Amino acid sequence: MILLARPGEFPTIDQAAQRLRMSTRTLRRRLDAEGCSFKDLLAEVRCRMAREYLEETNLPVAEISWLLGYTEPGNFSHAFKRWCGVPPRAYRKQQAD
Repeated sequence: MILLARPGEFPTIDQAAQRLRMSTRTLRRRLDAEGCSFKDLLAEVRCRMAREYLEETNLPVAEISWLLGYTEPGNFSHAFKRWCGVPPRAYRKQQAD
């Protein structure tokens, strides 16, 4: 929920730890015990949100990239291709077909 609180403005691990009332080191240890990292969680949240925006809205890719906290649409496109194997526009087209 902390990662979803403000679209386009994702907290750093330090901010998330502070909101959870624990040290950054403790948060890292707890995430490690679960087999993940803060970076992995952030990527998962962004990926899910990106797929949802692409499937359920007609927002331009540039707008979606901004909503996901990317400063450049190209950075979002590269990340999306890494997550899903296709660029955002191709994913949207596949979902529409």
